[in-house]
Amino acid sequence: MEKKENEKLTTSISSNELKPRTWLLYILILISIGIVFYLSYSAVTYLKGAHDKEKSKWEDIDKEFKNFGEEFDKDSFNMDFEHHTGTESSTSVGWLLDDVITSNKKNKEKLITVVFGSTTTSDPEEIKNLKKQLTKNKYEISVDYDEKGFVNKITIEELE
Repeated sequence: MEKKENEKLTTSISSNELKPRTWLLYILILISIGIVFYLSYSAVTYLKGAHDKEKSKWEDIDKEFKNFGEEFDKDSFNMDFEHHTGTESSTSVGWLLDDVITSNKKNKEKLITVVFGSTTTSDPEEIKNLKKQLTKNKYEISVDYDEKGFVNKITIEELE
């Protein structure tokens, strides 16, 4: 009989000890799940931030590339006209007017106006007529630019 009481006592003690341990196990499982969610959230947030930074870098590079392309277009357009600025011979002014005629025929959205004496025009035929009026040896050439930086006006003045 003593054995049966001993077994009951052992069994009842064991089951009483298990109840607090079960709750402790549940609490540890919940804490572990919370830690996993927190770490997952932190990893996703970190990766998203890294992705956004990388995306921002590529957007900046793309913007710089576009700006470079626009600057290159502007410089290559202006180059044909800017190298004639200053004091030039009638031959050089004739070449400049040829460049303006060609540009105005090809580029209707970037017309260049020529000012010579009392004439102001961007029409290629009128510019050809201006070329015939070059009778002096030296001329002073100046250029003006539009708001985007493209040459839009060339002024030719006769020098004595």
